[in-house]
Amino acid sequence: MLRALEDHQDLDLGQWEFLIVDEYQDLNQCDLSVLKQITYRGRSLIGAGDDDQSIYSFRRAHPIGIRRFVEDDYPGADDYKLSISQRCATSILNWARHVIEGLPGRPSRPALTAAAHCLPGEARYLRFNNWDQEADGVARLVQWLTQTKGVAPEDVAIMFRSNHNQAWSGPLSERLQFYGVPVVNTGEVPEVLSEPSNRRLLALARLVVDKNDSLAWWTMLHLTRGIGPAVRDHFYDAAVGANHRFVDQLLQGHAAGYPTLSAGQAQRVRDVVQPTLELIEQVDIHAADLGAGGWGAWLSKQAPTFGGCEDRFSTLLTDIDSVVDREEGLGRFLSQVQPVGKDLRSGRAAGAVRLMSMASSKGLTVRAAIVVGVEQGVVPLPTGHPDEERRLLYVAMTRSTEYLFLTWSGRRLGPTARTGGPNVGAGRNRSTLLTHGPVPSQDGNPYLTSIGL
Repeated sequence: MLRALEDHQDLDLGQWEFLIVDEYQDLNQCDLSVLKQITYRGRSLIGAGDDDQSIYSFRRAHPIGIRRFVEDDYPGADDYKLSISQRCATSILNWARHVIEGLPGRPSRPALTAAAHCLPGEARYLRFNNWDQEADGVARLVQWLTQTKGVAPEDVAIMFRSNHNQAWSGPLSERLQFYGVPVVNTGEVPEVLSEPSNRRLLALARLVVDKNDSLAWWTMLHLTRGIGPAVRDHFYDAAVGANHRFVDQLLQGHAAGYPTLSAGQAQRVRDVVQPTLELIEQVDIHAADLGAGGWGAWLSKQAPTFGGCEDRFSTLLTDIDSVVDREEGLGRFLSQVQPVGKDLRSGRAAGAVRLMSMASSKGLTVRAAIVVGVEQGVVPLPTGHPDEERRLLYVAMTRSTEYLFLTWSGRRLGPTARTGGPNVGAGRNRSTLLTHGPVPSQDGNPYLTSIGL
């Protein structure tokens, strides 16, 4: 889009005057340049955001983008500073402020204060001896919140820094289920859709619907060992130069034997393209027998032919059948896998406690938030940028309107043992982001006893 706007000054943007951009702090330099080009064409821009919640460095976003809005990017623009929180309980907000105000170089601004209607709230930093005790303590806290304090399960969010191989969500799910608490891992759908066999199944299904789906062909090459970015870029660059689509260049090259690739590269690409073309010819979706199910059940049955997929993906596909009308066709079903899957696993729709990463919690509001593993080596994560780690914890803490619990372990066992440090058996320390804060660390087990657990 940026290139089109820069190269075509007469590009028709339609009849509108104002562009409102929410979450402005999440924009990268390319995004900001697009907005500049739009304003050059006489449109007015309204940006809303919070540099304290800039946590998307993975897409090159930086808090400086919103900080420079008035002085550098749009001199003379009006600046409305919002300093009253309508969400967080007083105790939670004060604790979160301690975290974010410790950010080095943070611009000065009016202190964020809780609105008059906000509750005092409950904020605790709980230490457990080990991960097993921590997971059990978290499950018992949730049981207390839902059964004693009247918090609906869907109004409870449990967060962790990351979740490689379900190291955090797996044990927490098991423990919550043991206590009879409904739970859902909201990160399951992204995890499932990122698994190579599942991605290949979807790509093949899209090609069965439309043989000329360039993105599906790109995915097939991307998922094949031995076919690197240079080969994919070769087809892309050639397509751009000839004003063709990626798929046109790929299939024309297949017919010609890929003369512009090395012998090894050509063979690896043929080993992907030829069997895929044969499979596409074999599958007739117009004659598909769906039986009593839908396209999800049908696709699950085709999985062995398509190269297989995870069991949990098969379950998700058949669950989506309950929402997507089979009469709309396979193409429509495939377009709904991600959004409908996320809705089905959202927790709020399922009436369940939600497990999620800290980063994915942005925008969420719940009555009770529990952040696990808030200890040195995990939060902050040594491989993360120190400033963004602080902002990430701030975001997680400010999801809650009433109850906030941060937990940590003196020693880690099981799947989380290798998180945050090279010495598996070494003792852990409280997070440096919470040093000298208004909420001191306390022993978790006596606290649980004090509330009747």
